[in-house]
Amino acid sequence: LFPYTTLFRSGNILIASRLGSYTCPLPIVNAMNTCGPLWISKLDSTGQHIVFATYFGVSYGDLAGIGADAQGNIIIAADTQNPNWPTVNALQPTLNGTSNLYIAKFSPDGSHLIYATYLGGSGNDIAQSLTVDDAGAAYIKGYTSSKDFPTTLKSLPRGNSPGTIMVKLSPDGKTLDYASSLPAASLSTPTLGRCRRHCELTMLASPSNAPDEVWKLARDGSQLDRIPVSPSTNFSTYLSSAFPLASGGFMLTSSTSGY
Repeated sequence: LFPYTTLFRSGNILIASRLGSYTCPLPIVNAMNTCGPLWISKLDSTGQHIVFATYFGVSYGDLAGIGADAQGNIIIAADTQNPNWPTVNALQPTLNGTSNLYIAKFSPDGSHLIYATYLGGSGNDIAQSLTVDDAGAAYIKGYTSSKDFPTTLKSLPRGNSPGTIMVKLSPDGKTLDYASSLPAASLSTPTLGRCRRHCELTMLASPSNAPDEVWKLARDGSQLDRIPVSPSTNFSTYLSSAFPLASGGFMLTSSTSGY
């Protein structure tokens, strides 16, 4: 299993996982499908009772994350090479290229899809992480080799080489708000500033052979601010995440090999 978990405001627990095999050994409750490459479930706040648990997808699929909006709708981000995954109210109803992102929103009880869409170009597109704001917009960090990956006028432009892309999909799944290219670096999962919608994203970046930086992507995806982070002089420190603060600053988390 390759699990992702998140927590509702009400205390309900979401668990989603990609299975390493297709034997489908996990429990199902009020399920949409009895077998598939992904397993999606919602537990009550005690973790002792399953509200729903379903398999999802057709054949190959990889999972990047699960989240929920303020209304309890559940969103997953994945990628797949299979052209037969379900699509509902889709921005892109068919698979392009070798592999595309796949984003789906479920009702709070898991009984139906609000939207499900492919997203990508003619190359290879892979989802890496998911963040969801209160309004239900999905922010997906991924990798693309597609020169024709869908974009918008305000998106940061892409070069000719493959690289990291940050995508924002509207709450109804019908509009691409931006698909901005990011410079080459090792990146943490983006976190949201204090907002309900149209959020600024904050992430920790480790450019090759350069000090760590905090990156802030503008709400419309049109600008990237890069803030240097002074390295520790006493320890070998491995910074892992950056969280925005109401004051306008940010908090960093790290591990260290120092004593």
